[in-house]
Amino acid sequence: MTIAQNTGRSVDVLRNSEVKDDSDSLQLMLDSIRKAMKALPDKYRDVTILRVYADMSYAEIGKSLHISENSARVIYHRAKKMIL
Repeated sequence: MTIAQNTGRSVDVLRNSEVKDDSDSLQLMLDSIRKAMKALPDKYRDVTILRVYADMSYAEIGKSLHISENSARVIYHRAKKMIL
């Protein structure tokens, strides 16, 4: 086996371990987000889910939750502060 082949295999091993590390980091981040979302009071969680996951505008969130558009905006920003 040549040095080039050896080096290529080493790089492949490094790449695979980097992917695993990224996957582990992503899983930790997702777990942290889930935990933070569960800790939010219901109205903050509802607005955040609709804003982030359902990609709804503040006006749409307001209509669906029977609150004003401005209230949806304020609740979302307060929820972000609570999470961070």
